[in-house]
Amino acid sequence: MAAVYGAAVLAMFALSAMDRSWQTLGNWANIWAVTVGPLYAVLLGATITGMETRTRAGGTLWRRVDPVMARAARVAVLVTHVVAANAMALLVPLLGGVLAGFSGPVPLVRTVTLVGVCGLSQSALAVLAVVLARILGAGWAIAIASGFAMSWMFVRTVETDSWMSWPANWLVRGTIPLTGTHANGTALAAGDPLWNASLWAPALLSLGLAASLASFEPRPLSQWLGRVGRRRAEASSGTERQVQPPSAAAPVRAEALDVSVGDSVRQPSRPGMRGLVSALLVVLRRTAIPWVAPSLFLLGLVFLRWQPARAVTMLLAVIIVPVVASILPILAWSALAPGWRMVGVRRNRFLRPGILVVVLCLVCINGLTALSLAFLATRGLGMDAAIRVWGNCLLLTCFVTPLVSWVTTRVGASVAGALSIFGIIFGVLIGGTGLIARLWPVAPWAWGVLPRGLPILVAAIAAVTMLLLATPMAGRSSVRLALGDN
Repeated sequence: MAAVYGAAVLAMFALSAMDRSWQTLGNWANIWAVTVGPLYAVLLGATITGMETRTRAGGTLWRRVDPVMARAARVAVLVTHVVAANAMALLVPLLGGVLAGFSGPVPLVRTVTLVGVCGLSQSALAVLAVVLARILGAGWAIAIASGFAMSWMFVRTVETDSWMSWPANWLVRGTIPLTGTHANGTALAAGDPLWNASLWAPALLSLGLAASLASFEPRPLSQWLGRVGRRRAEASSGTERQVQPPSAAAPVRAEALDVSVGDSVRQPSRPGMRGLVSALLVVLRRTAIPWVAPSLFLLGLVFLRWQPARAVTMLLAVIIVPVVASILPILAWSALAPGWRMVGVRRNRFLRPGILVVVLCLVCINGLTALSLAFLATRGLGMDAAIRVWGNCLLLTCFVTPLVSWVTTRVGASVAGALSIFGIIFGVLIGGTGLIARLWPVAPWAWGVLPRGLPILVAAIAAVTMLLLATPMAGRSSVRLALGDN
């Protein structure tokens, strides 16, 4: 996947009007170093924990293995994976520049150094994701670790003398002189002191933090809560639980069962549409879904205090709506997965429930989008612009949400999360620049800012097709996974 990212960056660079030089191509590495690379390290650390659980850690849990050596081996393997991912993402564009015949010496040494600095700097983040995944689960680990990775944007000390005070700065500080850009992506001026910033100090600090995080073995939060609950129950009762021997148990009389042999067995009734909707709402309201989507939209509207309505509308169309359209189906299917086996034993087992999950997600997303744009229309955006943006966001959600739903049920939430991360990042890069006019067919996450005319017509056809095909396929795949058919 990192190699695919490198190839995609090379393709966007080739389609752009930027100068064909090594310095300009190197500036694109800033995207990986400050955003995509850390998020990929988080995803790698959170998912590798699930892989170890499914494979039972290769049997090492039952062998006489030194715990210190086992933890050191895990960290070594994880850091190797992170460094390899950085090599794939950063060396592929370099190879493309060589094949394209860029003039001047090839910056091989600088690129290899950047691979090492990024890999070591992201090691602590990957280990943090592993620790959080063991305690809270992969979903919360990805959310918390990703927020920590992006926290340097709000702390704003990465380019100051106090950069060591916040560990998230260590992800970016050492890459600045190698990419030739500030943390926000703008080019460094000649003679800027950041050209002389230390390369390896942040990387070594991050590696030391990774070793510290790996020095203890975390336990799942559910086990800790279970122990606390049992201790409280025993303390409140004041007596230990006594088990009655089987011989002393009262006999069960057949008359008490009130069952006759001739009674016909009742078949379970097929639930109607109202029953399915009620059941889905009951399950989903106990998850993070009821507050995640409204919170993200409210967070976007908060920026009205500093930005005009049109800038906030761009934020909603390019970032908020794609993020919610990608997260909501993953959360929904993950919440429904434990009980989805019961859906498979019914007639037409996948059609109605599968469609309803996607429809509920679409209603939630587009309803919140309409409310947000209606509010922005009263703040200077204008009703015509609000309706046009809402129509574009509707096309985006009708394509992205069924697609992410099908990927989640078919190959898992981790792959769907990785696809969503790359889709959102490319959507921001393409939708926030003039590349949307040329690259909109390959960036559905950027359809919130589609240009008028033929692109809207083609996107509408693609969105309807994806909605009609991927929605029932998501239900079918989910039942097959629950029943173990594939």
